[in-house]
Amino acid sequence: MRHIQEITQKLYILYEYAPGYALIDYVKLGETFSDPKNSTDMARFSQNIKLTAFAPFTHPEHALSAIQNVSTGVLGKDLQELLLTHLPPIKKDKTSNYQLGVTEPRIAAAIQNKFKISCVCSALVDQLIRAIRLHFHKFIEISIDDLEKAQLALAHAYSRSQVKFDVNRTDNMVKQAIFLYDQLEKDINMLAMRVKK
Repeated sequence: MRHIQEITQKLYILYEYAPGYALIDYVKLGETFSDPKNSTDMARFSQNIKLTAFAPFTHPEHALSAIQNVSTGVLGKDLQELLLTHLPPIKKDKTSNYQLGVTEPRIAAAIQNKFKISCVCSALVDQLIRAIRLHFHKFIEISIDDLEKAQLALAHAYSRSQVKFDVNRTDNMVKQAIFLYDQLEKDINMLAMRVKK
């Protein structure tokens, strides 16, 4: 379990979701959301954060590729472009005067190596991501049904890619069962012949 870390610099949050990447500005530093109403009530929550940028995925294959990149810690071109375009620039040989909250440690390490942006993976970021997930459809004006459909489609596509889905799998099981039956029949006949002798 991650501990709640005090954020002392300006904080942006990278939120990767089925419809696209979002960059969110966390306005109120020091707020830990100890009161659940601060994160569940949209009026209170919207005082703490604001949507800085949203880069939608153009088609389901694009979403699948992006999520696979995030899970393996690879920075895709669209994510690099979002970060370069919407985060304040960093002077050469300097560190950022802001932090980027990220949930996936591998992508956080890749961002730190590539852009020298200080990344944070903490319990506060996890709390913020949970609250953002709850209210995200209001930020980008999409219906909850469409958001759930996109999420479900992406989850199925990602699972199939991870499992290496084989459409002929049921046929393989039938073939293996027939082979096993034939082998058992041969073995039984062979044992019966030995008993006769």
